[in-house]
Formats: sequence, structure tokens, C-alpha cells
Amino acid sequence: MKKLVSRFMAVLMAMTMILSMSMTAFAADAPKGTLTVNNTVAGKTLDLYQIFTATKNEAGNVAYTLNSAYEGFFQSKISGASTLTGEALSEKAYDYVKKQVGPDGSNGAEFAKAILGWILENDTTVATTHKTATTTDGSTVISDLAYGYYVVYPLGATDTSTAPGNETVKSVASLVNVTDTTVTINMKSNYPTVDKKIIPAQSGNGITIGAIVNGNWEGNHQMELDDENESEDTIAPHGATDEKKAEDFGIGDTVTYQLTSKVPDMTGYNSYTFKFSDTLSKGLDLKEVLSVKVGDTVLKAGKTEANTYLPTYTTNNDGTHTLTLNFNDFYNLYKNRTGETITVVYTATLNKDAVIGMNPNTNKAVVEYSNDPKSDGTGTSEPSIVDVHTFNFTIFKYYLKGETQTGLANAEFELYKANEAGDAADTNAKINIVDEGNGV
Repeated sequence: MKKLVSRFMAVLMAMTMILSMSMTAFAADAPKGTLTVNNTVAGKTLDLYQIFTATKNEAGNVAYTLNSAYEGFFQSKISGASTLTGEALSEKAYDYVKKQVGPDGSNGAEFAKAILGWILENDTTVATTHKTATTTDGSTVISDLAYGYYVVYPLGATDTSTAPGNETVKSVASLVNVTDTTVTINMKSNYPTVDKKIIPAQSGNGITIGAIVNGNWEGNHQMELDDENESEDTIAPHGATDEKKAEDFGIGDTVTYQLTSKVPDMTGYNSYTFKFSDTLSKGLDLKEVLSVKVGDTVLKAGKTEANTYLPTYTTNNDGTHTLTLNFNDFYNLYKNRTGETITVVYTATLNKDAVIGMNPNTNKAVVEYSNDPKSDGTGTSEPSIVDVHTFNFTIFKYYLKGETQTGLANAEFELYKANEAGDAADTNAKINIVDEGNGV
């Protein structure tokens, strides 16, 4: 009897070893796919979450199995599934996804947005189904990817094409079914950007450089703009043809700049940093912040109140200056306003330190934004650059007798820009003259 038991155990152990080896061999030989993601930006992160594993037989039939890490999501979404697990839940989850995304997968944005939000709130739970890839410029290739159904999330990206009132749901995340050796998708999301341009002169009671530097602006700088009839709301409209990336001005002239961006998609975040940083060259001095708006909402300078921004102005070691506008409580105030336009209008004066000639006085702006829902990390956009040129000229006012030119001591005069016809322009076109002494 003892011998029989020993022989049985030996056979059982051998079978166990064979089964283990065959399963290992099957896992090693399991087909893998290659995913190509187009429209990527170099140096960013792609997060891939495998919701379903997949197997494919020789006939091409695919079987999907729900990763247990996602049971909580589907239990909460599917009617009557709150207590289901395993195969029973897996079948219902597959049917649920198929219904959500539609027969051709074109209706999956709402599902992708919902499951991404759940994933970001349960990152520890889904950690074993998570894979990352670093992006390259243009297209990013992810090889050796196990067959399955994935959520692909460009970390820190946004989709600003959805605005309130737009019934079409957009999603930062994409859904991809990897059941072939090569699969390609186009990334439809992007990263926050800022566009800086020179616009026609504007007027309004804004916050001046002196007030920002001295810090005494809050509540008494004439930007209490709850009334729609205040001057801030009458900033003149202008068309795209009025906007310029480069222009020439005289020293002492005022340049009006406009920064524009969009409210980003903040799915998965519970707080969000959004601020403009605008660096002015040595030849430009900030004069006044005229207007700050999110959509039609006018913001005022403030430290903590709703619909406020915090302005700071610093001088850098190289003599340049940086204007920073930090939007307060950005997430809570604007999370449901994705795609609305953010607009800042301010003025600067060209000073005597301006670079003269063909070399420009370069001025660039960036937007700093949250780029990871799991941390306080931020990213910075590519700079938007605007150039201002100025040119010197010599004026010699003299008394002419015959061919003799005699300079006039203590001569006083004013200069005005001519209009297109070459005639003297109005007094608004007066050129500012700086007396540097010694008749210069």
C-alpha cells in the first residue's frame, strides 16, 4: 500500500511538473503586439492600462477576460452586477464595453473618460496592469505588448476641443484593442499651450506695474469688475488679421500684448496649477495688466478669492523681467469649463535699453500646468515668441545760409509719425524723445 501511494505521488508530481512547464512554455510563446501611437511629442509619458487580457486561436477568434483589478469599476457601472466576480462579471463587462463604444468603436470617448477617472483614483489597485512608455517626436512605438484591450493615457495631456454646450464628449484617453501583431492609433489629445501676439492698442483701468511690485493692489486697484459695464469689459474686439508676431515701435511707445490659452481637461485631478510666465527683454518695461478673462468671466487680482489671479513681477539676473499670473483655485472654478478661452491683455513700454536695428527685442511666454494627477508635478509649454524691433535715426536741425549749415542751439521741436499719405499725423502719433544730454 505504501508503495502504491508513493508511486501515485510520484506520478502526480511528474504531471504537476509537466503542466507547469507547458504553462510556462505557453506564456513564453504567447503572441505579443506592437502599438504605434501617432502625433506624440518627444519626452512625454504614455500610460497603458490593460482592462481585458485577450487570447486568439488559429481561426482568429478572440476571447477576452476581465482583469480582476477593474472589477470595482464594472460592479458600480453595470446594473445588478454589484456582487458579481470572475467569469460572470467578465462576460457582463465585455458586453457593457461593446455597447458603450459601439460596433466600430467610434462612441468610446465617454467610456474612456469615465474609466480613466476611476483608474486615476485607484492607481494602486490597477498597478499590476499598468505599463509606461516614453514618447518620441511624431510617433511612438511600443513593442512586446501582451494581447488585450487597453486604455492609453498621455500623462498630463488635455483635450481642449470640448466646451460647455458641446454635446460631443471628448476624452484625453484612447481605447485600443491589441489583438494583432501591429496596431496603430492617432493620439487626439494635446498639451496646454499659450499663444502670444501683438494686438492693436487697448484701453481700460488695469493693474499697473507699481501696484504689482508694491503689493498694495488687492481690493483698491480699480479692478473690482463685477459690473459688466466697467471699462474692463469694453476691451476692443479685434480680428486675427490684427494680431502680429513681430512689429516695429519707437522707444517710448506702448506695445499691447495678448496671451491666449484654453481651459484644459482636468479628468482625474483634484487640484490643478495653471499660470502664465511672460519674460520681457531688457528693452521692455511692463506698464499695465488690462484684462484677464476665462471665457466671459472677468478676473481681478487677488490672493484667494473666487475668479482671481495672483500677479508677480520680478527682475532677473540678466536684466530681463518676468510677469507671472497664477490662477487661483483653478480646478474647482473651471473644471467644468474645458475648452473655454483664457485671455490676458497687458501693455509694455519700449525703453532706452532696447536693442536697435534688425536684431529684435524678444519677448516670450509659457504656460505652466499640472501634468500628473498623482502628484504636484507640473510641466511647461513650448514658448510663444514675439519680436519687437526699433530703429535709430539722426536729426540735425540747422540754420542754412548759402551752403553753410549752422546748428541751432537749444532748439526745441516735436516729431510725429506721418500717415500713409506722407502727411503729418494727429497728436496720437507723437514720437517720444529722450534727452540724453549734450544735445543728444
